[in-house]
Amino acid sequence: MKRKLLAISVFYMLGIFMSPVIDINSSIFILFVSVLMLITGRIFLKKQTFYISLVLIMGLGNFQYHLYRDLQISKVSPYYQSERVVSGKVVSIPKNEEGKQKFYINTQTIGRERVRTKIYITYSGKEEIKYGDKIKGNCYIFIPKTYENEGVFNYLEHNFQKGVFAFGSIRNVTLTKRDLKFYNPFDLGNFLAEKVSEISEKFFDGGVLAVFKGLFIGDKSLMDSSLKEMFSKSGLSHIVAVSGSHVNAFLSVIMVMFFFLAPKGRVSRAIYIAFVFVFVIMTGAEPSAVRSGIMCILMQLSYILKREVDNLTNLSFACAIMLLINPLSAFDTGFLLSASATLGIIIFAIPLKEKLKFIKSPILGELIAVTLSAQFFTMPIIINNFNYINFLSIIANVLVVPLLPMFIFGAILLFAVSFIEPVAKVIALFLEGIIYFILYVAKFTSQTKIFSAQVGDMDLVFIVSYILFIVFLGLYLYNQRKEIKKFAFIMFSVSVIINGGFYILDSNKLRIDFINVGQGDACLVRTPKNYSFLIDGGGLNNYDVSSYILEPFLDSKGVFMLDGAVLSHYHDDHAQGILGLVKAGRVKNLILPDCDNESEMKAELIKYAKIAGTKVHFISMGESIRTDGGVKFSVLSGIKNSSSDTYSQNELTAVLRLVYNGFSVLFTGDMTAQIEKELMDRNVFIDSDVLKVAHHGSKYSTSKEFLMRVTPAISVISVGDNPYGHPSEEVLERLAEANSKVFRTDINKTISFVVNNRGEVKVKTYRGG
Repeated sequence: MKRKLLAISVFYMLGIFMSPVIDINSSIFILFVSVLMLITGRIFLKKQTFYISLVLIMGLGNFQYHLYRDLQISKVSPYYQSERVVSGKVVSIPKNEEGKQKFYINTQTIGRERVRTKIYITYSGKEEIKYGDKIKGNCYIFIPKTYENEGVFNYLEHNFQKGVFAFGSIRNVTLTKRDLKFYNPFDLGNFLAEKVSEISEKFFDGGVLAVFKGLFIGDKSLMDSSLKEMFSKSGLSHIVAVSGSHVNAFLSVIMVMFFFLAPKGRVSRAIYIAFVFVFVIMTGAEPSAVRSGIMCILMQLSYILKREVDNLTNLSFACAIMLLINPLSAFDTGFLLSASATLGIIIFAIPLKEKLKFIKSPILGELIAVTLSAQFFTMPIIINNFNYINFLSIIANVLVVPLLPMFIFGAILLFAVSFIEPVAKVIALFLEGIIYFILYVAKFTSQTKIFSAQVGDMDLVFIVSYILFIVFLGLYLYNQRKEIKKFAFIMFSVSVIINGGFYILDSNKLRIDFINVGQGDACLVRTPKNYSFLIDGGGLNNYDVSSYILEPFLDSKGVFMLDGAVLSHYHDDHAQGILGLVKAGRVKNLILPDCDNESEMKAELIKYAKIAGTKVHFISMGESIRTDGGVKFSVLSGIKNSSSDTYSQNELTAVLRLVYNGFSVLFTGDMTAQIEKELMDRNVFIDSDVLKVAHHGSKYSTSKEFLMRVTPAISVISVGDNPYGHPSEEVLERLAEANSKVFRTDINKTISFVVNNRGEVKVKTYRGG
């Protein structure tokens, strides 16, 4: 078999990518079986066992993922939520945010134990921290709370992917002599990054300085959220994050600069390798830069060893090396974007360039071919991570990417002659012009709405269609035979029609998602006719539940404007998220319980609804909300014009019952035992298939008598960390006695129901279940 290294790398990575669905016990079983097969094949069959070895390698990749994760967490987990004396070396250039310094340290000791791990430190003291400092102090070690949901960015997993398994807030700091060894490329690279940062601050300021640092060393700490969003929406975020384009541009500049200075042949290649290595470290060693750096080094080694350059093998081997060091980085967005873009360029760029011969400029044709190739392969990742497509991004990249070599050459020159101020100012002016041009392109392409679209996460149907599109495109580009092209086009068309039919059938369903918002309630309802309602929105102290949970979740589902946001009552843990969505202008109709309660939350909701142009409606007992497609919400409780002086907020909870083709859900908010009794005394029909358990599982609700009337097959408890003991053991026991299957947002995270037009329901959870 040719390209054995390629096959080995691919199967190793495949094992890692399969880790979410194959646990460590299954991985061990695969390893055991494949070893037996290898031994049997060699002894009895005496045949080539390379293909069996690939299964073993896949199992090893999966096994390493789980082993690495478990070992890294076990190192530091005994110290979570405790204060210990920590010592270590600062291994990143500190960033100043809101008066605090933030940086990474590689620990030497935690308490009295020698522990080697990486911690992300926040320090609010006066001492200036620098890369390479030896630091010691009292450190509160913790792991941040995360509210996992399907389709929502997971901050904790993001840090795990970067090799960070603990966070710390340090005080009483003692600094010892800075430990820098310039023969160490990591120390040298970070020292140079510090100097570049210092010099850039002498010649630039404001947004130009922020973009300069992003363009040259990948430092986006000075970029505000609006600037980052502009680059993201224009498709140019990789420009200020040091991508493979930067590494290639840097190598090109170095090769030109040293053409007349460096010895030719193998020595020059070794010099290029050293420069690329230091540059990758200087720019923060982000996955995209590391991947490109490894590939550049492998290419130079091929020239040194006089071997044929195989870009596909180099790419797979580079990715395998990265995952060997940290297998969790396989799911890092930067790694995925970089690897997929490079794969697209390797496979499609050359044949696509041949199809673009009608473009008179060969350079422009090549640039368009490279950009399109990268876009084809990164599109699914961009959609699932950013929920935004900008078709002008191709033009933006064609205009901006060619400027990178000029910019990097100018930045290196500025750094070299910074002590000659008049000359440096001229170079700075040239660089400033490039930055202003990039900003203009980014602003124009991000604000031109007609060529952009917000989209939800891809489902299986879309993924299948897109893969078939890539296959069809490959057959079209690589085959000259008309029969094959015709066959590929027909198969692609048939698959689109079939998948489109499945998509239409699948979309004509009721979808209900109980969202994990910690200790609070939030549920998204999407009707078969694409109406969307949010029932309660959660709310947590010192945490923007709207920005960090609800909005990303809605984006992932393709819901960019809610038809209605329904509030059960005005407590913060139900209302804060809805208030945030109203402020963001993402609610058409705000539906509130009708009472005389003049709470601060009610006043805030009405105030910002008027500002946003959101219509406000009040509901009370006996009313209903109907939508096209047969979905109906009935208001079962809620005392009209009642004052909070007489009733508590929980006693004013609006209880809703959703009905669709015989399927029903009872939404209870923070309903009290008194409301339960009133519903039963009035003989209200409350029998439901699904019960949203009241008040996060409080023992003062969900009585045995109430459950006998509701008879829920499934119960959902929306709950998070709390000091109240929710859900109570009494409620869990009562639910078990009622034979109701229980799902909890603190355990199962997102809990989803899909109901077809016959009332048949499927349940899916994001974790466990």
